[in-house]
Amino acid sequence: MGAVPGPLEGASRPDPPSAEVIPGKELLTRLIWSVLMEPDQSPGGGAKSPPPPSDAWTALSYLLSGFFLFGGIGWGLDALLGTGVLTPIGLLFGGAASLYLIYIRYVKS
Repeated sequence: MGAVPGPLEGASRPDPPSAEVIPGKELLTRLIWSVLMEPDQSPGGGAKSPPPPSDAWTALSYLLSGFFLFGGIGWGLDALLGTGVLTPIGLLFGGAASLYLIYIRYVKS
C-alpha cells in the first residue's frame, strides 16, 4: 500500500517574482517575495511622501512664537514709552519674520 500523492506533490513551484537589484544595496525581501522599499522611497516612484505631522506643529509654533515675541516687545515698548503704535508694528514684524523662517526651513529646503 503506497501513499497517495498530494495535489502539490510532483508539481513544480512557481518562481518568485523578479525584483530589481540595485548595485551596492542589499536586496531586502519579506514574506511572499515582495521587495521592501527604502524609507524615503515612494510607492509610485514619484515625489516623496508628505512631511510628518510633527513638521506642521513645528511650523505653527514658529508662527505663534513670532507673534508673541515681537508683539510682546512692541507692547512692552508701548507701555514704557506711552505710545500705541509699536504693538501692531511688532505683531506685523513678528508675523513676517516667522513666515520667512517657515519659508526658509520648509519650502526652500
